[in-house]
Amino acid sequence: MLKLFGKEWRLSIKLFVGFGLLWVLPILLMLFLSTGHLANIQDVAVEGTRVVLISTQTKYMKDRLAQEANRLSGLFARIQDETYTLGSFTRTILQSPSDPAFRNGSHYVLNQNGAYGNRTNDGNSALFVPRHRPDKNPVINATEAMDLLLKPLAERESNMVLAWMVHREGITRAYPWRDFNTMPRAKELTFWPFY
Repeated sequence: MLKLFGKEWRLSIKLFVGFGLLWVLPILLMLFLSTGHLANIQDVAVEGTRVVLISTQTKYMKDRLAQEANRLSGLFARIQDETYTLGSFTRTILQSPSDPAFRNGSHYVLNQNGAYGNRTNDGNSALFVPRHRPDKNPVINATEAMDLLLKPLAERESNMVLAWMVHREGITRAYPWRDFNTMPRAKELTFWPFY
């Protein structure tokens, strides 16, 4: 009986080991292979994520650099315009330093309606004074200094249509020249054709 029990015991051990090898070995093999495969997947995923993060950061930095370049370009263009205007202003002043009063070379006349100004385009600003009195002449002379700044501004700024000022004394100075005698007499400036 012991012999029979020993045979059955060995047979059951063999069956158990055989069954274990047939059942557990493929699982262990699959587990080993899938562990290597999972490690590869993890490496690829980490590398892909790193590439995506780096490319996103690179794109963000390029966009930021483009925005900063645009801002600096506008800033440099404005500085260049201001430098040009100041240089032109300085050159004009230094041409006749003994005479501080600026004379732009325009010839002003009083027309039949009593309006005082330069009726012809002489390359300077337009002057229009509807009711001229001699006591307004110092203010008129002072407004001529607008040509020092507005001429170089118009040379550099292609979008400038018309710059004008209306003094409380009724003196209108505008650049570039317009015939103010043909302008409407309405007080609302927004109805004027050049507004």
